[in-house]
Amino acid sequence: MRKTELLLIFSILLLFIACETPENESEPEGETEVAEDTVPELSVKAPTENSDIPNLFGDKLLEEHSQWVEFENIGKVYFAVVNNFESVSAKHNYYLVKDGEKLSKLPAFYGDDMWIVNDFQKLTLEDLNNDGKKDILIEAEYVTGVGPTGMLPFTAISIYFNKDEGKFENDPAIDQEVNEMEDDKSLEAIKKYIKNRKAFNAAHKPSESTSASPTHTHID
Repeated sequence: MRKTELLLIFSILLLFIACETPENESEPEGETEVAEDTVPELSVKAPTENSDIPNLFGDKLLEEHSQWVEFENIGKVYFAVVNNFESVSAKHNYYLVKDGEKLSKLPAFYGDDMWIVNDFQKLTLEDLNNDGKKDILIEAEYVTGVGPTGMLPFTAISIYFNKDEGKFENDPAIDQEVNEMEDDKSLEAIKKYIKNRKAFNAAHKPSESTSASPTHTHID
């Protein structure tokens, strides 16, 4: 009899617990809404200034060497260093990009037809011919790839003179003479050389047989 009474009491307690709703228990939907309200919205990162540039060149763009620059006559442009390993000798191509489009491609770098580019070194913007517009001076590391010293790197220089509307002109004769300077290839020495050469050419017209024709920028 005692066992039956205990079972009856236990059953009543279970029924009581099942029917009782705690006062501090809230509905699940309410909890979900509160949690959502406290989560901040994710912000979308604004596109960077050069976000569209890689679309022009794909994985050939060397972003670590490319940069935004500004010229007096064409404004702010993106100087793009681009790999070109499709030719027989590995080389770099250099572009100026404005408003998401290629403004110009610089003429071939001095030595591209003789040597193999190893690395980009330096970009300098300076008015080299005293015409009031900044010109482009590029230094790059090359190797000959020939003989026992073929993999010893050396620095080569190309100069591009600023013309109108984003066009730049390269004089192969000047590039050759600058690269053959033995002692001092500093920026000041190059500026002095160009100044003296300009004065000499003004007094002595170079013969067509000894002077190389300048090359100009183009788009491709």
